[in-house]
Amino acid sequence: MQPWLLVLVAAFGSIPACAADSDPSRADVKALIDRMKTDGASIPAASPSAGTPAPLACPDCSVLPVVLVASDLSEAAASDGVAKFVTALKFVQAWYLSQTGKTFAILPAETAASNLTAGRWIALSCLTATPDERTHNPPCDQRHFNNGRPQSRYGYYQEVEQEFKAKHPGNDDQKRRFIIAVFAGDQPNVWLGAADGQAYAVAAPRSTSVSCPAFKDDPSGADPLCRDSVYGIAHELGHSFGLIHSCEQNLYPKVGCENSFMQAKHPPGMVMLDGERELLLKNEFIHLTTLDENPRRTTIPASSRTEFGL
Repeated sequence: MQPWLLVLVAAFGSIPACAADSDPSRADVKALIDRMKTDGASIPAASPSAGTPAPLACPDCSVLPVVLVASDLSEAAASDGVAKFVTALKFVQAWYLSQTGKTFAILPAETAASNLTAGRWIALSCLTATPDERTHNPPCDQRHFNNGRPQSRYGYYQEVEQEFKAKHPGNDDQKRRFIIAVFAGDQPNVWLGAADGQAYAVAAPRSTSVSCPAFKDDPSGADPLCRDSVYGIAHELGHSFGLIHSCEQNLYPKVGCENSFMQAKHPPGMVMLDGERELLLKNEFIHLTTLDENPRRTTIPASSRTEFGL
């Protein structure tokens, strides 16, 4: 945790682990706190202020989607899962654009062979919940996953990050944010475990099992499974871009915070608060003004992977 965050913790309350690694600039956060104390509540989903400072120029800054394929499944079998994952990510990209007037660039998706089986990934996802919560979340209510094993909230995330780093050494994290999911077969009900560690945003296995419509065709997200996948990706990427939970930190006004994508609101009512928008528009990763500017990969090193064009 950054030293200045410790001061904020003392002043405003605890910071959850999933937000502890986010890194908004100290000046930006202090300025927002001061403004919010003076101005009171902000209005969600307003248009960006004309006076918002331009972000630092970084045309190469982009988001790389990666799918780890369970060891007992083939990368060829995962191609449909990769395509589904990309539909949710592109929905999120368009939603960010609708909220800020700018959005992030997406590189072509990659796959990498995992060292863990599908069953092990499902177990890690389930174990991010308490034993009682698992009983209400099939397939986590199976006896195998509900036999008193202690909760490991970040076990799934930690394993994803560890495997990705081992298979992709030397990536330029300063110009990349990685959104990573696991393909464990067709698992639309395995939705637990999403988390973030600044450069690495990790989505639940559900995100490789659910298709989403184009945002322009259906901004509602079509169905609850897609909406949950979209919410998880939008939320964890928000952390990777430096945002924190809207209601829990007392850094944003309480009015309307429950409708924010950085709290727990799903589409179609999911919005972006003014303070969140201001921080994103100062972030160098939020630089595209249309959805047609996605760059091709330039500096990602070769590895054992398959590339799927967007």
